[in-house]
Amino acid sequence: MAALRFVWVGDGAQRSEYVTQLERLGIRSRVHLTGLVAPQEVARMLAGMDALVHASQWEGLPRAAVQALLMSKPVISFDIDGAPEVVLPGQTGLLVPLNDTFGLGRAIVELAQDADLRGRMGRAGRELCLRRFDHNRMIEDIEALYKKLADRRG
Repeated sequence: MAALRFVWVGDGAQRSEYVTQLERLGIRSRVHLTGLVAPQEVARMLAGMDALVHASQWEGLPRAAVQALLMSKPVISFDIDGAPEVVLPGQTGLLVPLNDTFGLGRAIVELAQDADLRGRMGRAGRELCLRRFDHNRMIEDIEALYKKLADRRG
């Protein structure tokens, strides 16, 4: 566990509070805060990670989770909104109840200790997202929805 490092991608109004808290906890040296990154940099950032921790409190389908899974990185996320669409507990990552920070920490430790599990989850996540977000399938699904709606009206 001593080798754990964190990359915090993004920014916000509370950044200085977070930095203060990291310093108070004595872990500031283990956390690299990138600030906002250009969209074309996301893949490079994800390539250097073992897993993605998505600790947002609200978000539709977290794009960062899909991006990580497409790069075969498992995802740890709060169980919010659209996260369960792609973060399948024990299959593509781990879901934690909203704001359960201790649970989030346990999930991080669980994946940090098991490279084989991370690999299996990452591969399963990539397969899931390639199937679910294939452009041909998405077009077919939209066409089927329009047809169903048109048939209802007709």
